[in-house]
Amino acid sequence: MDALALLTDPLVIVLLAIGVFAGRVFYLARKLKSAARDLTFADLRALEEAKRALNAHKESLGAAKRTLAGNLGSSRDTLRHYKRPYLSSVEGRRKNIEVAMRELDMYDKPLAEAREQQKEAFRRGIKDARKAVREALPRKTHRAPKTI
Repeated sequence: MDALALLTDPLVIVLLAIGVFAGRVFYLARKLKSAARDLTFADLRALEEAKRALNAHKESLGAAKRTLAGNLGSSRDTLRHYKRPYLSSVEGRRKNIEVAMRELDMYDKPLAEAREQQKEAFRRGIKDARKAVREALPRKTHRAPKTI
């Protein structure tokens, strides 16, 4: 309990903070002194930081490639088995439609009759229009009128 009481004393806390600060200053001064002696030290430190950044980038790129490969692989697996159910559903629908058409027996007969009626009405309309045009226009003859 004496050690805990000693560490909670404000004077001891201030002395520890001053000691840590002085240690950091001493360490940085030594580092700067050695950097001043060796001119390439700053370049080497920058090169090491660049290598660390490049390695971090390579790791993230590798993770992205693995994710992409995983997604492409799962997509390929999905597509490998996609055509079979699709084709079977299309063929099943086609067969159902064919069966329903056979059950109707002459399913296109009303459609063919309606088309024939429409064509006949169209022909009659054209004939009536030609007749009306002929009656409306005066007849052309090669002879001159007798009243002159």
